Amino acid sequence: MSKFGTMGAIGLGVVLMAVAVAFRQLILPSVYSTSQAGIVGFVAVIVGIVVVTATAARATTAGQGSAGVVRIAGATVPILYLMAAAVIWLASPVLPDVAAYGIHIVLIAVLAIGMIGIGALTGHAKASDEARDISFAGREAMMSSAQSAQRKLPGEASEAISGMLTKVIESITYADRNSCSDTVLIERAIVEGLDRLSLDPADEAADVASLSDIQRRLDERRDVLKAQK
Repeated sequence: MSKFGTMGAIGLGVVLMAVAVAFRQLILPSVYSTSQAGIVGFVAVIVGIVVVTATAARATTAGQGSAGVVRIAGATVPILYLMAAAVIWLASPVLPDVAAYGIHIVLIAVLAIGMIGIGALTGHAKASDEARDISFAGREAMMSSAQSAQRKLPGEASEAISGMLTKVIESITYADRNSCSDTVLIERAIVEGLDRLSLDPADEAADVASLSDIQRRLDERRDVLKAQK
């Protein structure tokens, strides 16, 4: 869908340029083509169409999350610039050339500042989204390993092993979804411990020790996150 959206945005930009050229050549008085104010106004409109097209094409590839929302909302900045540039262009016959140049310079400066600000906000939002995804990944990895171990649990497994594994799964289920840099190693050790479980009745003693260590690490993770709140 993003490919078709990008092509649609580019197509719309081409149509808008064609309309602007036709409007200037066929409808507007010759002063729009001969005066400095009219020429610079037309150039500003074309620049606005190009920026709007590029921004709209990029917005069609925006993903989910706050970064995508900021990128889509940022498309309003060049649209407002294009509207303002068009109004100044249409008013160019009554504007002195110096005034027209000055107004367009100010508009370009506002556009540049706005686009830089949107870019900075998008980068910040993207970093926030990535941090959120990473924070959720630790708990999801633990749950995946625990459920995998539960599926491998043989029917003749002892009540001790079954009960300890059930407790571990419950602890992960009700654990804090967020992670932090101080819990990454703990979560990794928990995942590795769950993946190493033999679940063979002959290795029950080793599995009991491993499950005890996993539960201890889950409690440690809980305490670390609680201390940071």
